[in-house]
Amino acid sequence: MKKNLIIPLATIAVLYLGCSKSNNSDNGPKNNTPAPVKIEIVSGSGQADTVGLQLANLIVVKVTQNGNPVAGYNVEFQGSGCNQDLTLIETTQADGTTSYVWRLAGDVGQQTVKAYALNAQNQKVDSATATGTGIAPGPGWHNSACSIVGGLTVAAICKLSTGKLFACYQDKGYIRYSDDNGASWYALNDLGNNHEFSLILSSPSDELYAFAYNEGTFYSKDAGQTWTQLSSPPFSTANISAGICTPNGKLIITTPGDVSVSLDKGQTWARTPSSGFPVPGANGGDDEDFGSPTEDKSGNLYVAGREGGTIYESTDNGGTWSAISKPQGEDDFGFYVDNNNWYYKVIGGSPNAGLYLSKDNGATYTELFSAPFYFLHLFSIQSDGNYYFENVFTGLYQSTGITASVKLISSIRTQTNAPYIVAKNGNVVTGYDGNLFITYLNK
Repeated sequence: MKKNLIIPLATIAVLYLGCSKSNNSDNGPKNNTPAPVKIEIVSGSGQADTVGLQLANLIVVKVTQNGNPVAGYNVEFQGSGCNQDLTLIETTQADGTTSYVWRLAGDVGQQTVKAYALNAQNQKVDSATATGTGIAPGPGWHNSACSIVGGLTVAAICKLSTGKLFACYQDKGYIRYSDDNGASWYALNDLGNNHEFSLILSSPSDELYAFAYNEGTFYSKDAGQTWTQLSSPPFSTANISAGICTPNGKLIITTPGDVSVSLDKGQTWARTPSSGFPVPGANGGDDEDFGSPTEDKSGNLYVAGREGGTIYESTDNGGTWSAISKPQGEDDFGFYVDNNNWYYKVIGGSPNAGLYLSKDNGATYTELFSAPFYFLHLFSIQSDGNYYFENVFTGLYQSTGITASVKLISSIRTQTNAPYIVAKNGNVVTGYDGNLFITYLNK
């Protein structure tokens, strides 16, 4: 009996060992299976600089297979913080390397960039991580983190009562928002990135209006969480020169050829073409190149006709417009009404050119700032109580209160007027370098 039992057990043992050897072979590498692709950080990790700045050295990675460099392999780079949606794909060179320009996110402390090796099916087959350190910014001008979006131009910036900022870019892309007074910017995913916006406005009740090329108006009643597309307005959304939502909730949009007003949140519009703005004494000539929309305490609306240098007033919510009288030879290129119902007039093209203030509804004006050699653009009173204006040749100016004291606060390199706004904490936030990204003055 014992002998008979030994034989089957021995047979079972042989069979078991044979199966075990076969399974190990299946799990190991096969001669016809290529070695896995690997990616590693070659250089650039461990750097530090102020948040928002570009690190001095590139992040260089290398892709190999069986220890040999792989050329033509796609590598996806993805940063942390607000850089997460600004992914970039680069292709390896003959030596298997490629590189990434790392502009730090807005987070103070450690940040990361993940580099993913992508196969032909766009699958991530391996990854490597580079680290960097973001340093808190001091006083002065700084680059806003994550505000450079594929070479797109910053078109407009607006602000909610909470202090949340929104910026839109020309050409297709996400609207971006900032919850830290312009220091860093994130993608607003709810509206998508298939729209090309020319303007974004906020209302006193924190509604948002985004005007898209050839699509019309998108409206949000909940601070940008959800959006509704409105019917197409009667003006060209591609040619908007200026726009506001007044304290009374009226929308005023100007283009080089018309002025449009909406009293019902962009549902319907009253449009007046340039033929409705006859220039006084111009022998039938009409004004155009409209800008500086504003409203006074009585609900009267105003725009500047910059072709004829004339300010126009509407007392019927944009139904009709009439020219405001002015001294002979004066060219009025800008107009603004502040919360005190004080009027500000920008005069150009003469020895008397500059900024003027009226505290008696336009009856008399006194000079605030003389500018005989250049024009003042985008004049406004901001939430910090100071007035601001731009000159494309010199930069952005700021007053100290409503006085004659004014100073150049930034020599902005802009080919066109750059949008600007004062954040809730007093930071001045503006476009920079051809409006390709956003900067902020940290106070």
